[in-house]
Amino acid sequence: MQISVIVSVYRDVEGLAAIVRALEAQTDTDFELIISEDGESVEMAQFVATLSRARLIHSFQPDIGWRKNKALNNAIRKASGDYLIFIDGDCVPHPRFVESYRKIARVGEIASGRRVMLGAGYSQCLRQEKITTKVISSSYLVRVFPLLWDKAKALEEGLYFSERGIFSALSRRPMRDVLGCNFGVHRTALEAINGFDEDYVGPGAGEDNDIRWRLVKNGVKLVSSRNMAILYHLEHRKTKTSDANYPLMQRKQQEGCVRCQHGLLDLSAESQSV
Repeated sequence: MQISVIVSVYRDVEGLAAIVRALEAQTDTDFELIISEDGESVEMAQFVATLSRARLIHSFQPDIGWRKNKALNNAIRKASGDYLIFIDGDCVPHPRFVESYRKIARVGEIASGRRVMLGAGYSQCLRQEKITTKVISSSYLVRVFPLLWDKAKALEEGLYFSERGIFSALSRRPMRDVLGCNFGVHRTALEAINGFDEDYVGPGAGEDNDIRWRLVKNGVKLVSSRNMAILYHLEHRKTKTSDANYPLMQRKQQEGCVRCQHGLLDLSAESQSV
């Protein structure tokens, strides 16, 4: 199965650099990397130009406000992978992140993981290349107390369990939701619902709750990749979510809008041309 890793970014070049370093150190390096930029900053373009990775695509668009979903649809159209893994530009992957998703990738399923919420100290160390995720993961239990001292949260999400190990049942426990920063799905499942809904133009429910609802409603099974596909979230100032997304999502769900109008294809334009 061909894999594309899609990283959503906006201006944080330092954070993306930490992610790229972690992706280059993966146990499974057979994947396409797509940088999905919700903007077109000069700094981001200059950084991407320094990367030597062969299978690399930089997707960007005019910076006219939060349009992450549109940026993701742009990236999906450019992706060559059968299976798409989505992470955010503030989440650095565990060394076995891609390997884990490849092992659990199934047609007809969406797999979602979680993240360790790092404190300021470890976040800066990863950003400035003073430490790597390989060091954190290989000595994770030793680092639990320092991580707590650094005010890290959700430390239990950093425990790695092999897919077939004694604790594998814990990693595959039932899931109720999807984190937009950590999930994988076959591209045919996304194409069936017309991708991400571009009617959502602010951070919030339209990023992950909507995509989960439409995929599951369309028959895709939600499974867990917790404690296998692990991410380390870099501390930063929180982005204010858009309250307008929730009533919009409720209305769409009441109408049963599984295949969105404005997504990978503009279905409203198609209907008007008929």
